[in-house]
Amino acid sequence: MYNETDSAGKCFSVYCGLNCTVQKTPVACTHCGWYKPPKQDGETWILDCVKRTCSNGSVVSEPVCTEPDPPVPTCVNGIPPVKVYNGCCYSYSCECKCTGFGDPHYKTFDGFYYTFQGNCSYVLVQEIIQKYNFSVHTQNFYCDIQHGLACTESLSIYYKSHTIYLKQTRNPTVNTVLVNNTTMKPSINTSDFTITSSGISITVNIPEIQAQIEFQGLYFAINLPFSLFSKNTHGLCGKSCVCDNSTIDDCRLPNGQIESCATMAGAWTVNGTKCHVSPPPTPPPQPEISSTTPSKEPLISITTPKVPWICDIIRNPDGVFKKCHPVIPYENYYNACTYDVKISKIETFGCNSLEGYARMCADASICVDWRSSTKGVCDYNCSSPKVYQACGKIVQQFVALSSEGCFCPNGTTLFNTDTDICTPFCGDKWHANCKECECRAEAMGPVCEPVKCPDIQSCNKPGFMKMTVDCCPQCVIIAVDTCMDCNCGSTVNASTSLLNIECSPVPCNTACSQGFSYEPVPGQCCGKCAQKKCVYTDDNNTVHTIEVGTSFKPANETCVKYNCTKNNNEFILEKIIRSCPPFYPEKCKPVS
Repeated sequence: MYNETDSAGKCFSVYCGLNCTVQKTPVACTHCGWYKPPKQDGETWILDCVKRTCSNGSVVSEPVCTEPDPPVPTCVNGIPPVKVYNGCCYSYSCECKCTGFGDPHYKTFDGFYYTFQGNCSYVLVQEIIQKYNFSVHTQNFYCDIQHGLACTESLSIYYKSHTIYLKQTRNPTVNTVLVNNTTMKPSINTSDFTITSSGISITVNIPEIQAQIEFQGLYFAINLPFSLFSKNTHGLCGKSCVCDNSTIDDCRLPNGQIESCATMAGAWTVNGTKCHVSPPPTPPPQPEISSTTPSKEPLISITTPKVPWICDIIRNPDGVFKKCHPVIPYENYYNACTYDVKISKIETFGCNSLEGYARMCADASICVDWRSSTKGVCDYNCSSPKVYQACGKIVQQFVALSSEGCFCPNGTTLFNTDTDICTPFCGDKWHANCKECECRAEAMGPVCEPVKCPDIQSCNKPGFMKMTVDCCPQCVIIAVDTCMDCNCGSTVNASTSLLNIECSPVPCNTACSQGFSYEPVPGQCCGKCAQKKCVYTDDNNTVHTIEVGTSFKPANETCVKYNCTKNNNEFILEKIIRSCPPFYPEKCKPVS
Protein backbone atom coordinates (compact mmCIF):
# COMPACT_ATOMS: atom_id res chain seq x y z
CA MET A 1 0.00 0.00 0.00
CA TYR A 2 2.60 2.62 1.09
CA ASN A 3 5.72 3.27 3.17
CA GLU A 4 5.73 5.56 6.21
CA THR A 5 7.94 6.83 9.03
CA ASP A 6 6.68 7.13 12.58
CA SER A 7 7.43 9.93 15.05
CA ALA A 8 10.55 8.12 16.26
CA GLY A 9 11.98 8.04 12.74
CA LYS A 10 11.46 4.28 12.23
CA CYS A 11 10.41 3.12 8.77
CA PHE A 12 7.54 0.70 7.99
CA SER A 13 6.08 -0.91 4.92
CA VAL A 14 2.28 -0.97 5.10
CA TYR A 15 0.27 -3.46 3.02
CA CYS A 16 -3.04 -5.30 3.00
CA GLY A 17 -2.82 -8.81 4.47
CA LEU A 18 -4.54 -12.01 3.28
CA ASN A 19 -7.42 -11.51 5.67
CA CYS A 20 -7.86 -7.94 4.47
CA THR A 21 -6.19 -6.44 7.54
CA VAL A 22 -3.54 -3.71 7.44
CA GLN A 23 -0.09 -5.11 8.11
CA LYS A 24 2.97 -2.98 9.15
CA THR A 25 6.42 -4.47 8.68
CA PRO A 26 9.60 -2.68 9.87
CA VAL A 27 12.06 -1.98 7.05
CA ALA A 28 15.44 -0.24 6.78
CA CYS A 29 15.10 3.50 6.24
CA THR A 30 16.71 4.90 3.10
CA HIS A 31 15.90 8.50 4.10
CA CYS A 32 16.49 10.50 7.30
CA GLY A 33 12.95 11.17 8.42
CA TRP A 34 14.04 11.36 12.04
CA TYR A 35 16.22 14.40 11.32
CA LYS A 36 14.78 17.83 12.01
CA PRO A 37 13.83 18.87 9.42
CA PRO A 38 13.63 15.48 7.63
CA LYS A 39 16.20 14.84 4.88
CA GLN A 40 15.97 12.68 1.79
CA ASP A 41 18.48 9.96 0.97
CA GLY A 42 21.52 11.50 -0.71
CA GLU A 43 20.68 15.04 0.46
CA THR A 44 23.72 17.09 1.57
CA TRP A 45 23.84 20.17 3.80
CA ILE A 46 26.35 22.13 5.90
CA LEU A 47 25.80 22.79 9.59
CA ASP A 48 28.36 24.34 11.96
CA CYS A 49 30.98 24.13 9.20
CA VAL A 50 30.50 20.35 8.94
CA LYS A 51 29.31 18.71 5.72
CA ARG A 52 26.47 16.27 6.44
CA THR A 53 24.91 13.72 4.07
CA CYS A 54 21.84 11.52 4.49
CA SER A 55 22.87 8.00 3.44
CA ASN A 56 20.60 4.96 3.87
CA GLY A 57 18.86 6.44 6.89
CA SER A 58 22.01 7.70 8.63
CA VAL A 59 23.75 11.07 8.61
CA VAL A 60 27.40 10.93 7.60
CA SER A 61 29.56 13.89 8.68
CA GLU A 62 32.85 15.12 7.26
CA PRO A 63 34.78 18.39 7.73
CA VAL A 64 34.20 21.15 5.20
CA CYS A 65 37.79 22.32 5.36
CA THR A 66 40.24 19.92 3.79
CA GLU A 67 43.11 21.64 5.59
CA PRO A 68 42.05 22.27 9.21
CA ASP A 69 45.53 23.52 10.18
CA PRO A 70 46.81 25.54 7.20
CA PRO A 71 50.52 26.39 7.08
CA VAL A 72 51.69 29.69 8.56
CA PRO A 73 53.98 31.60 6.18
CA THR A 74 57.03 33.60 7.22
CA CYS A 75 56.46 37.18 6.07
CA VAL A 76 59.54 39.07 4.91
CA ASN A 77 57.96 42.37 5.95
CA GLY A 78 58.24 41.25 9.58
CA ILE A 79 54.51 41.57 10.23
CA PRO A 80 52.75 38.51 11.70
CA PRO A 81 50.49 36.78 9.14
CA VAL A 82 46.75 37.21 9.50
CA LYS A 83 43.88 34.76 9.11
CA VAL A 84 41.86 35.19 5.92
CA TYR A 85 38.46 33.50 6.11
CA ASN A 86 36.64 32.03 3.14
CA GLY A 87 33.35 30.90 4.60
CA CYS A 88 34.08 28.17 7.13
CA CYS A 89 37.73 27.77 6.18
CA TYR A 90 40.68 30.06 6.58
CA SER A 91 44.25 30.40 5.47
CA TYR A 92 47.13 32.59 6.55
CA SER A 93 48.31 35.51 4.47
CA CYS A 94 51.03 38.09 4.88
CA GLU A 95 49.59 41.49 5.68
CA CYS A 96 50.11 44.06 2.93
CA LYS A 97 51.11 47.22 4.77
CA CYS A 98 53.17 50.13 3.47
CA THR A 99 54.47 52.62 6.05
CA GLY A 100 56.37 55.87 6.16
CA PHE A 101 57.89 57.52 9.23
CA GLY A 102 60.49 60.05 10.29
CA ASP A 103 62.07 62.26 7.66
CA PRO A 104 61.05 60.14 5.77
CA HIS A 105 61.78 56.43 5.81
CA TYR A 106 59.65 54.02 3.80
CA LYS A 107 58.78 50.35 4.06
CA THR A 108 57.14 48.79 1.03
CA PHE A 109 54.25 46.33 1.16
CA ASP A 110 56.81 43.52 1.26
CA GLY A 111 58.90 45.24 3.93
CA PHE A 112 61.78 46.71 1.91
CA TYR A 113 63.20 49.64 3.89
CA TYR A 114 64.71 52.73 2.28
CA THR A 115 65.18 56.45 2.90
CA PHE A 116 64.22 59.13 0.40
CA GLN A 117 64.56 62.90 0.80
CA GLY A 118 62.37 64.74 -1.67
CA ASN A 119 60.28 67.91 -1.41
CA CYS A 120 57.50 67.21 -3.87
CA SER A 121 54.22 65.32 -4.30
CA TYR A 122 54.74 61.61 -4.89
CA VAL A 123 52.59 58.59 -5.68
CA LEU A 124 52.59 56.18 -2.75
CA VAL A 125 50.23 53.65 -4.30
CA GLN A 126 48.29 53.71 -7.54
CA GLU A 127 46.39 51.13 -9.56
CA ILE A 128 47.97 50.07 -12.84
CA ILE A 129 44.58 49.17 -14.29
CA GLN A 130 41.83 51.30 -12.78
CA LYS A 131 39.38 48.99 -11.02
CA TYR A 132 38.41 51.00 -7.95
CA ASN A 133 39.74 54.46 -8.90
CA PHE A 134 41.96 54.35 -5.80
CA SER A 135 45.33 55.99 -5.15
CA VAL A 136 47.27 57.69 -2.34
CA HIS A 137 49.71 60.61 -2.75
CA THR A 138 52.11 62.18 -0.27
CA GLN A 139 53.26 65.80 -0.16
CA ASN A 140 56.78 66.14 1.26
CA PHE A 141 58.69 69.27 2.28
CA TYR A 142 62.11 70.09 3.67
CA CYS A 143 61.67 70.21 7.44
CA ASP A 144 65.46 70.63 7.95
CA ILE A 145 66.87 72.50 4.96
CA GLN A 146 70.34 72.75 6.48
CA HIS A 147 70.74 68.98 6.56
CA GLY A 148 68.51 68.22 3.57
CA LEU A 149 65.93 66.29 5.59
CA ALA A 150 62.38 66.01 4.26
CA CYS A 151 59.16 65.27 6.15
CA THR A 152 55.66 64.21 5.22
CA GLU A 153 53.35 67.22 5.20
CA SER A 154 50.05 65.69 4.07
CA LEU A 155 48.33 62.74 2.41
CA SER A 156 45.76 62.84 -0.38
CA ILE A 157 43.50 59.81 -0.81
CA TYR A 158 41.53 59.36 -4.02
CA TYR A 159 38.62 56.93 -4.18
CA LYS A 160 35.81 56.92 -6.73
CA SER A 161 34.92 60.61 -7.07
CA HIS A 162 36.15 61.52 -3.57
CA THR A 163 39.32 63.38 -2.61
CA ILE A 164 40.30 63.13 1.06
CA TYR A 165 43.07 65.44 2.24
CA LEU A 166 44.77 64.81 5.60
CA LYS A 167 47.23 67.12 7.32
CA GLN A 168 48.55 67.33 10.86
CA THR A 169 50.62 69.91 12.69
CA ARG A 170 52.01 69.41 16.19
CA ASN A 171 52.53 71.57 19.29
CA PRO A 172 49.61 71.82 19.58
CA THR A 173 48.21 69.04 17.42
CA VAL A 174 45.79 70.27 14.78
CA ASN A 175 44.21 67.73 12.43
CA THR A 176 42.94 69.08 9.12
CA VAL A 177 40.53 66.98 7.08
CA LEU A 178 39.16 68.09 3.72
CA VAL A 179 36.64 65.98 1.82
CA ASN A 180 36.16 67.20 -1.73
CA ASN A 181 37.70 70.57 -0.71
CA THR A 182 35.28 70.97 2.21
CA THR A 183 36.67 71.17 5.74
CA MET A 184 35.23 68.40 7.92
CA LYS A 185 35.60 67.17 11.48
CA PRO A 186 37.53 63.87 11.67
CA SER A 187 34.37 61.95 12.56
CA ILE A 188 32.73 61.10 9.25
CA ASN A 189 30.62 58.10 8.27
CA THR A 190 29.47 57.83 4.66
CA SER A 191 28.37 54.97 2.45
CA ASP A 192 31.85 54.92 0.84
CA PHE A 193 34.22 55.58 3.75
CA THR A 194 34.60 56.46 7.42
CA ILE A 195 37.08 58.82 9.08
CA THR A 196 37.89 58.58 12.79
CA SER A 197 40.48 60.21 15.01
CA SER A 198 42.10 59.60 18.38
CA GLY A 199 43.57 63.09 18.40
CA ILE A 200 47.07 61.87 17.58
CA SER A 201 46.08 59.85 14.51
CA ILE A 202 43.47 59.96 11.75
CA THR A 203 42.16 56.74 10.20
CA VAL A 204 40.31 56.37 6.91
CA ASN A 205 38.47 53.09 6.30
CA ILE A 206 37.08 52.11 2.88
CA PRO A 207 35.04 48.94 3.54
CA GLU A 208 34.20 48.08 -0.07
CA ILE A 209 37.87 47.57 -1.00
CA GLN A 210 38.98 46.65 2.57
CA ALA A 211 41.50 49.50 2.56
CA GLN A 212 42.71 51.36 5.63
CA ILE A 213 44.90 54.46 5.66
CA GLU A 214 46.28 55.81 8.93
CA PHE A 215 47.94 59.22 9.19
CA GLN A 216 49.83 60.52 12.21
CA GLY A 217 51.79 63.50 10.94
CA LEU A 218 55.23 62.03 10.36
CA TYR A 219 53.83 58.50 10.24
CA PHE A 220 51.46 56.86 7.80
CA ALA A 221 50.33 53.31 7.08
CA ILE A 222 48.42 51.94 4.09
CA ASN A 223 46.74 48.52 4.39
CA LEU A 224 45.44 46.85 1.23
CA PRO A 225 44.01 43.34 0.73
CA PHE A 226 46.11 41.04 -1.43
CA SER A 227 42.96 39.52 -2.96
CA LEU A 228 41.91 42.82 -4.55
CA PHE A 229 45.19 44.57 -5.38
CA SER A 230 47.64 41.80 -6.24
CA LYS A 231 49.76 42.63 -9.31
CA ASN A 232 47.90 45.88 -9.88
CA THR A 233 49.70 48.63 -7.93
CA HIS A 234 52.90 50.62 -8.21
CA GLY A 235 54.49 53.65 -6.57
CA LEU A 236 56.71 54.33 -3.57
CA CYS A 237 54.98 51.50 -1.66
CA GLY A 238 56.23 48.80 -3.98
CA LYS A 239 56.03 47.05 -7.30
CA SER A 240 52.99 45.97 -9.23
CA CYS A 241 53.09 42.46 -7.75
CA VAL A 242 52.08 43.91 -4.42
CA CYS A 243 52.73 41.85 -1.33
CA ASP A 244 54.26 38.72 -2.94
CA ASN A 245 56.54 38.18 0.07
CA SER A 246 59.64 39.11 -1.93
CA THR A 247 61.65 42.35 -1.84
CA ILE A 248 63.92 41.66 -4.81
CA ASP A 249 62.09 43.88 -7.27
CA ASP A 250 60.21 46.27 -4.97
CA CYS A 251 61.80 49.43 -6.37
CA ARG A 252 60.51 49.87 -9.92
CA LEU A 253 60.29 52.90 -12.14
CA PRO A 254 56.93 53.78 -13.72
CA ASN A 255 58.11 51.91 -16.85
CA GLY A 256 58.73 48.75 -14.81
CA GLN A 257 62.53 48.94 -14.78
CA ILE A 258 64.21 47.97 -11.49
CA GLU A 259 66.38 50.72 -9.99
CA SER A 260 67.72 51.80 -6.62
CA CYS A 261 64.96 52.94 -4.32
CA ALA A 262 66.27 56.54 -4.19
CA THR A 263 66.17 56.72 -8.00
CA MET A 264 62.82 54.96 -8.16
CA ALA A 265 61.21 57.25 -5.57
CA GLY A 266 62.25 60.43 -7.37
CA ALA A 267 60.56 59.20 -10.54
CA TRP A 268 57.13 58.86 -8.91
CA THR A 269 56.27 62.55 -8.81
CA VAL A 270 52.57 63.28 -9.16
CA ASN A 271 51.56 64.02 -12.75
CA GLY A 272 55.21 63.88 -13.77
CA THR A 273 56.03 67.24 -12.14
CA LYS A 274 59.69 68.23 -11.89
CA CYS A 275 60.84 68.75 -8.32
CA HIS A 276 64.22 69.38 -6.80
CA VAL A 277 65.55 66.31 -5.05
CA SER A 278 68.68 66.87 -3.01
CA PRO A 279 71.04 63.94 -2.52
CA PRO A 280 70.40 62.19 0.79
CA PRO A 281 72.82 63.13 3.59
CA THR A 282 75.67 60.74 4.18
CA PRO A 283 74.50 58.29 6.85
CA PRO A 284 76.44 58.79 10.09
CA PRO A 285 78.58 55.86 11.23
CA GLN A 286 76.90 53.36 13.52
CA PRO A 287 77.96 50.04 15.05
CA GLU A 288 77.44 47.34 12.49
CA ILE A 289 74.74 44.83 13.28
CA SER A 290 76.16 41.35 13.32
CA SER A 291 75.22 39.13 10.42
CA THR A 292 74.17 36.56 12.98
CA THR A 293 71.59 38.91 14.44
CA PRO A 294 68.19 37.42 13.59
CA SER A 295 66.14 39.76 11.47
CA LYS A 296 63.09 39.41 9.29
CA GLU A 297 63.69 42.71 7.49
CA PRO A 298 66.29 44.28 5.20
CA LEU A 299 68.62 46.37 7.37
CA ILE A 300 70.75 49.48 6.99
CA SER A 301 74.15 48.93 8.55
CA ILE A 302 75.97 52.07 9.69
CA THR A 303 78.72 52.56 12.24
CA THR A 304 79.11 55.14 14.97
CA PRO A 305 80.92 55.22 18.27
CA LYS A 306 77.86 56.28 20.22
CA VAL A 307 74.15 55.55 19.93
CA PRO A 308 71.67 58.36 20.74
CA TRP A 309 70.05 57.42 24.03
CA ILE A 310 66.56 58.07 22.70
CA CYS A 311 67.07 55.52 19.92
CA ASP A 312 68.37 52.95 22.36
CA ILE A 313 64.84 52.84 23.85
CA ILE A 314 63.75 50.93 20.76
CA ARG A 315 66.31 48.13 20.99
CA ASN A 316 66.77 47.88 24.78
CA PRO A 317 66.15 44.15 25.46
CA ASP A 318 64.77 44.94 28.92
CA GLY A 319 62.99 48.15 27.95
CA VAL A 320 59.40 49.11 27.24
CA PHE A 321 59.42 47.44 23.80
CA LYS A 322 60.62 44.10 25.18
CA LYS A 323 57.35 42.25 24.49
CA CYS A 324 57.18 43.58 20.95
CA HIS A 325 60.68 42.52 19.85
CA PRO A 326 59.76 38.86 19.13
CA VAL A 327 56.72 39.94 17.10
CA ILE A 328 57.76 43.06 15.15
CA PRO A 329 61.46 43.45 14.18
CA TYR A 330 62.80 46.72 15.52
CA GLU A 331 66.00 47.12 13.49
CA ASN A 332 64.69 49.42 10.74
CA TYR A 333 63.07 51.76 13.26
CA TYR A 334 66.23 51.83 15.34
CA ASN A 335 68.35 52.60 12.28
CA ALA A 336 65.92 55.30 11.13
CA CYS A 337 66.01 56.90 14.58
CA THR A 338 69.81 56.94 14.61
CA TYR A 339 69.89 58.33 11.06
CA ASP A 340 67.54 61.21 11.89
CA VAL A 341 69.04 62.19 15.25
CA LYS A 342 72.65 61.96 14.08
CA ILE A 343 72.09 64.15 11.04
CA SER A 344 69.69 66.70 12.52
CA LYS A 345 71.32 66.73 15.97
CA ILE A 346 67.79 67.15 17.35
CA GLU A 347 66.59 64.53 19.83
CA THR A 348 62.90 65.08 19.08
CA PHE A 349 63.48 63.73 15.56
CA GLY A 350 63.90 60.34 17.21
CA CYS A 351 60.31 60.47 18.49
CA ASN A 352 59.05 59.79 14.97
CA SER A 353 60.72 56.38 14.76
CA LEU A 354 59.60 55.42 18.26
CA GLU A 355 56.07 56.47 17.37
CA GLY A 356 56.16 54.39 14.19
CA TYR A 357 57.43 51.28 15.95
CA ALA A 358 54.88 51.68 18.75
CA ARG A 359 52.11 51.94 16.14
CA MET A 360 53.22 48.68 14.50
CA CYS A 361 53.31 47.01 17.93
CA ALA A 362 49.79 48.27 18.67
CA ASP A 363 48.55 46.84 15.36
CA ALA A 364 49.90 43.49 16.57
CA SER A 365 47.86 43.91 19.81
CA ILE A 366 50.93 44.86 21.87
CA CYS A 367 50.39 48.22 23.52
CA VAL A 368 53.54 50.04 24.63
CA ASP A 369 53.48 53.10 26.90
CA TRP A 370 56.77 54.42 25.52
CA ARG A 371 56.54 58.21 25.90
CA SER A 372 57.15 58.00 29.66
CA SER A 373 60.63 56.61 28.89
CA THR A 374 61.76 59.60 26.80
CA LYS A 375 62.53 61.98 29.70
CA GLY A 376 59.85 64.37 28.48
CA VAL A 377 61.33 64.71 24.97
CA CYS A 378 58.35 62.97 23.32
CA ASP A 379 55.63 63.95 25.79
CA TYR A 380 52.21 64.57 24.30
CA ASN A 381 49.80 67.05 25.88
CA CYS A 382 46.06 66.75 25.33
CA SER A 383 43.59 69.59 25.55
CA SER A 384 41.41 69.53 28.67
CA PRO A 385 39.32 67.62 29.63
CA LYS A 386 40.93 64.81 27.64
CA VAL A 387 44.02 63.00 28.87
CA TYR A 388 46.74 61.08 27.06
CA GLN A 389 46.47 57.30 26.97
CA ALA A 390 48.93 55.01 25.24
CA CYS A 391 46.32 52.26 24.95
CA GLY A 392 42.97 53.99 24.59
CA LYS A 393 39.99 52.45 22.82
CA ILE A 394 38.59 53.67 19.53
CA VAL A 395 35.87 52.04 17.41
CA GLN A 396 36.31 51.20 13.75
CA GLN A 397 33.56 49.26 11.99
CA PHE A 398 32.04 48.44 15.41
CA VAL A 399 35.33 46.88 16.59
CA ALA A 400 37.15 48.36 19.58
CA LEU A 401 40.85 48.82 18.83
CA SER A 402 43.73 49.93 21.02
CA SER A 403 45.22 53.24 19.96
CA GLU A 404 47.42 56.00 21.28
CA GLY A 405 45.63 59.30 21.63
CA CYS A 406 43.59 61.74 23.70
CA PHE A 407 40.65 60.20 25.53
CA CYS A 408 38.15 61.12 28.22
CA PRO A 409 39.31 60.49 31.81
CA ASN A 410 38.29 57.28 33.55
CA GLY A 411 34.67 57.37 34.63
CA THR A 412 33.63 59.59 31.74
CA THR A 413 32.79 59.00 28.10
CA LEU A 414 33.00 61.18 25.01
CA PHE A 415 29.56 62.71 24.52
CA ASN A 416 29.87 62.46 20.75
CA THR A 417 32.56 62.47 18.08
CA ASP A 418 31.84 66.07 17.09
CA THR A 419 32.72 67.57 20.47
CA ASP A 420 35.37 67.34 23.18
CA ILE A 421 32.74 67.04 25.91
CA CYS A 422 33.28 64.19 28.37
CA THR A 423 30.18 63.02 30.22
CA PRO A 424 29.96 60.96 33.44
CA PHE A 425 26.47 59.71 32.63
CA CYS A 426 27.45 56.53 30.82
CA GLY A 427 25.49 53.57 32.11
CA ASP A 428 22.13 55.34 32.26
CA LYS A 429 19.81 57.20 29.98
CA TRP A 430 19.74 60.96 30.22
CA HIS A 431 18.53 64.03 28.37
CA ALA A 432 20.84 66.65 26.92
CA ASN A 433 20.19 69.36 24.34
CA CYS A 434 16.74 67.96 23.55
CA LYS A 435 18.19 64.52 22.86
CA GLU A 436 17.75 61.25 24.70
CA CYS A 437 21.15 59.64 25.24
CA GLU A 438 22.34 56.23 26.33
CA CYS A 439 25.62 54.35 26.25
CA ARG A 440 25.90 51.53 23.75
CA ALA A 441 28.72 49.01 23.62
CA GLU A 442 28.94 48.97 19.84
CA ALA A 443 29.56 52.72 19.78
CA MET A 444 31.94 52.79 22.76
CA GLY A 445 30.11 55.84 24.06
CA PRO A 446 26.84 57.72 24.17
CA VAL A 447 24.37 57.48 21.33
CA CYS A 448 21.85 60.32 21.25
CA GLU A 449 18.59 60.57 19.39
CA PRO A 450 16.07 63.42 19.27
CA VAL A 451 13.43 63.31 22.01
CA LYS A 452 10.19 61.78 20.73
CA CYS A 453 7.30 64.16 21.32
CA PRO A 454 3.59 63.23 21.43
CA ASP A 455 1.14 64.84 19.05
CA ILE A 456 -0.80 67.80 20.47
CA GLN A 457 -4.21 69.15 19.62
CA SER A 458 -4.80 72.60 18.23
CA CYS A 459 -4.17 75.45 20.64
CA ASN A 460 -6.55 77.84 18.88
CA LYS A 461 -8.62 78.50 21.98
CA PRO A 462 -8.70 81.45 24.36
CA GLY A 463 -6.22 81.36 27.20
CA PHE A 464 -3.95 78.71 25.61
CA MET A 465 -0.77 78.91 23.58
CA LYS A 466 1.56 76.44 21.81
CA MET A 467 4.91 76.53 23.64
CA THR A 468 8.02 74.29 23.88
CA VAL A 469 8.25 72.63 27.29
CA ASP A 470 10.99 70.03 28.00
CA CYS A 471 11.93 70.03 24.30
CA CYS A 472 8.39 69.19 23.15
CA PRO A 473 5.56 71.47 21.96
CA GLN A 474 2.70 71.65 24.44
CA CYS A 475 -0.59 73.51 24.68
CA VAL A 476 -0.28 75.53 27.88
CA ILE A 477 -2.44 78.06 29.71
CA ILE A 478 -1.18 81.55 29.12
CA ALA A 479 -0.01 83.28 32.28
CA VAL A 480 -1.96 86.54 31.72
CA ASP A 481 -4.61 88.55 33.62
CA THR A 482 -7.74 86.38 33.80
CA CYS A 483 -9.82 89.53 33.47
CA MET A 484 -8.45 89.92 29.97
CA ASP A 485 -10.09 88.33 26.97
CA CYS A 486 -7.18 86.95 24.81
CA ASN A 487 -7.11 85.51 21.31
CA CYS A 488 -4.56 84.77 18.58
CA GLY A 489 -3.84 87.97 16.72
CA SER A 490 -2.89 88.62 13.13
CA THR A 491 0.82 89.41 13.64
CA VAL A 492 3.66 86.85 13.97
CA ASN A 493 6.17 86.74 16.83
CA ALA A 494 9.69 86.84 15.33
CA SER A 495 11.26 84.65 18.04
CA THR A 496 8.61 81.91 18.17
CA SER A 497 7.19 82.16 14.63
CA LEU A 498 3.75 81.93 16.23
CA LEU A 499 0.86 84.41 16.14
CA ASN A 500 1.02 87.09 18.83
CA ILE A 501 -1.64 87.13 21.54
CA GLU A 502 -4.00 90.11 21.59
CA CYS A 503 -5.91 90.80 24.82
CA SER A 504 -8.68 93.20 25.94
CA PRO A 505 -10.44 93.59 29.33
CA VAL A 506 -13.40 91.31 29.97
CA PRO A 507 -16.58 93.51 29.73
CA CYS A 508 -18.57 93.72 33.00
CA ASN A 509 -22.21 94.85 33.45
CA THR A 510 -22.17 97.44 36.24
CA ALA A 511 -25.80 98.60 35.91
CA CYS A 512 -27.91 97.63 38.93
CA SER A 513 -31.62 97.97 39.68
CA GLN A 514 -32.98 100.32 42.39
CA GLY A 515 -32.01 99.29 45.87
CA PHE A 516 -28.87 97.56 44.58
CA SER A 517 -25.30 98.88 44.16
CA TYR A 518 -22.38 97.45 42.04
CA GLU A 519 -19.42 96.29 44.10
CA PRO A 520 -16.28 94.20 43.19
CA VAL A 521 -15.89 90.54 44.16
CA PRO A 522 -12.39 89.42 45.25
CA GLY A 523 -10.86 86.86 42.81
CA GLN A 524 -13.35 87.53 40.05
CA CYS A 525 -13.10 89.70 36.98
CA CYS A 526 -16.55 91.25 37.43
CA GLY A 527 -18.36 92.36 40.54
CA LYS A 528 -22.03 91.92 41.39
CA CYS A 529 -25.08 93.96 42.30
CA ALA A 530 -25.46 93.88 46.06
CA GLN A 531 -28.77 94.90 47.77
CA LYS A 532 -28.48 97.94 49.97
CA LYS A 533 -32.16 98.90 50.58
CA CYS A 534 -35.58 97.32 50.72
CA VAL A 535 -37.56 97.66 47.53
CA TYR A 536 -41.32 98.31 47.28
CA THR A 537 -43.31 98.51 44.05
CA ASP A 538 -46.75 100.10 44.29
CA ASP A 539 -49.86 99.45 42.22
CA ASN A 540 -48.64 101.89 39.60
CA ASN A 541 -45.36 99.93 39.21
CA THR A 542 -43.49 102.72 40.85
CA VAL A 543 -40.41 101.47 42.69
CA HIS A 544 -39.65 102.86 46.10
CA THR A 545 -36.49 102.14 48.11
CA ILE A 546 -36.52 102.06 51.88
CA GLU A 547 -33.48 102.41 54.08
CA VAL A 548 -32.97 99.78 56.75
CA GLY A 549 -34.61 100.88 60.01
CA THR A 550 -37.07 103.25 58.36
CA SER A 551 -40.71 103.01 57.32
CA PHE A 552 -42.59 103.90 54.18
CA LYS A 553 -46.28 104.86 53.93
CA PRO A 554 -47.79 104.52 50.50
CA ALA A 555 -50.03 107.42 49.50
CA ASN A 556 -52.88 105.19 48.43
CA GLU A 557 -52.76 103.04 51.53
CA THR A 558 -53.54 105.33 54.46
CA CYS A 559 -53.70 102.56 57.02
CA VAL A 560 -50.55 100.72 55.90
CA LYS A 561 -46.85 101.28 56.38
CA TYR A 562 -43.78 99.26 55.50
CA ASN A 563 -40.78 98.79 57.78
CA CYS A 564 -37.33 97.80 56.29
CA THR A 565 -35.22 95.42 58.39
CA LYS A 566 -32.15 93.27 57.72
CA ASN A 567 -31.51 89.84 59.14
CA ASN A 568 -28.46 87.69 58.16
CA ASN A 569 -27.77 89.86 55.11
CA GLU A 570 -31.37 89.41 54.02
CA PHE A 571 -33.50 92.47 53.50
CA ILE A 572 -37.06 92.11 54.89
CA LEU A 573 -39.92 94.45 54.03
CA GLU A 574 -42.50 94.17 56.80
CA LYS A 575 -46.07 95.36 56.09
CA ILE A 576 -47.84 96.88 59.11
CA ILE A 577 -51.58 97.61 58.93
CA ARG A 578 -52.77 100.24 61.37
CA SER A 579 -55.69 98.99 63.58
CA CYS A 580 -58.54 101.27 64.86
CA PRO A 581 -59.74 101.20 68.54
CA PRO A 582 -63.13 99.59 69.34
CA PHE A 583 -66.20 101.76 68.46
CA TYR A 584 -68.79 102.39 71.16
CA PRO A 585 -71.62 104.59 69.86
CA GLU A 586 -73.10 105.17 73.29
CA LYS A 587 -69.98 106.89 74.26
CA CYS A 588 -70.17 109.29 71.41
CA LYS A 589 -71.18 112.85 72.22
CA PRO A 590 -74.08 114.18 70.34
CA VAL A 591 -73.30 116.90 67.94
CA SER A 592 -75.74 119.64 67.52
